[in-house]
Amino acid sequence: MKRVLVVSYLFPPLHCGVGRVSKLVKYLPQYGWEPTVLTVKRSIFRPIYDYESMKDIPSGIEIIRTHSLEYDSRAFWKFFSIPDQAVGWVPFAIKAGVSYAKKHKINAILSSSLPSSSHLAAYWIKKYTGLPWVADFRDLWTQNPFVEIHGIRAKIENWMERSVVETADFITGINPQLINQLISKYPMKKDKAKSIYTGFDPDDFFNLPPPRFQDKVIFTYIGSLYGRRKADYFLEALARLDPTIRNKIEVNFIGRNNSARVKAQEYDLENIVKFMDEIPRPEALKKAAESNVLLLFIGRGRGEEDILTGKIFEYLALHRHILAMIPPKGAAKDLLEKNGNCTIVPYDDVSAIKCALERIITGQIYQKCIPTKPPTAMSMAEQFSKVLDALVN
Repeated sequence: MKRVLVVSYLFPPLHCGVGRVSKLVKYLPQYGWEPTVLTVKRSIFRPIYDYESMKDIPSGIEIIRTHSLEYDSRAFWKFFSIPDQAVGWVPFAIKAGVSYAKKHKINAILSSSLPSSSHLAAYWIKKYTGLPWVADFRDLWTQNPFVEIHGIRAKIENWMERSVVETADFITGINPQLINQLISKYPMKKDKAKSIYTGFDPDDFFNLPPPRFQDKVIFTYIGSLYGRRKADYFLEALARLDPTIRNKIEVNFIGRNNSARVKAQEYDLENIVKFMDEIPRPEALKKAAESNVLLLFIGRGRGEEDILTGKIFEYLALHRHILAMIPPKGAAKDLLEKNGNCTIVPYDDVSAIKCALERIITGQIYQKCIPTKPPTAMSMAEQFSKVLDALVN
């Protein structure tokens, strides 16, 4: 079996941003590749840990966990965190990765961002070992719509990004729109780039309960709302509904959603909108499975067409109706229309959201669980294995 060094700052038991890499590590061995993971030991920037997520990692997978130089100081990191707060991990990762690769028969390197520091570590491991390298982008770097960089920092990060993209033997990304963005900036990679959907893991969906059909229609959102991803327009539409319709609704938000909680109080919706803090993922999936309608929010702004959250694949796998408040075109809309039983409305159109809610509650939009075949984590691992095979062969 061939061996790949997977370089990723984010990895279980860290709670956020670990799904794609953990599923890749889980399923790559089925396609002839044994992964060894290079990650951080502790992170002060990602202080929430979910040890249940370690159950995804097969026994026998070697995990190298290194130290990281991290300070809980915003002033310090504002000036020195280039490209991101994980940069203090890079020297430790380089040393450990190069040492391991030279002592063991490693055939290739695969790094995954965010954070982009994972690619910096892989860049130097590649330089010191000469191994073929796949750089996987879960998010854009300098083109990231949620990050504004200017001046000398922008010049440095653009130089870093160009060095990574030009040196990597192949680049991958989570959707076609993201890859097209990268190719538009780096056309030399046109024939050495591929979009690979993350997909869902069928193992996570066994023995989930059916939806509860009762006197109320249950709407559920799983995840955290932050930045321009907000539930404000949805909650305003909910408040505008006729009370006879609104009283037939139950809404659950699961995750860090303080801004939505404030808005719900502002609109006097506490009797129908409930909030739960972050809970283990299996429990969150159970809550979603018991729901009739799942909520999706993607806010407007620069790069909105490229955004494709991992929860979409899980929503599709649950076969529930999806009320998607998202951009009118882009990666999310394309995937939902192809695979989903969904209602798509503009994120910030209160009247359209209100109309959609009325149609769902009055039965004009049928909430039947329609089987779909969204991409799976196994198909993701198979596609990565083919990319790796091509590089080493």
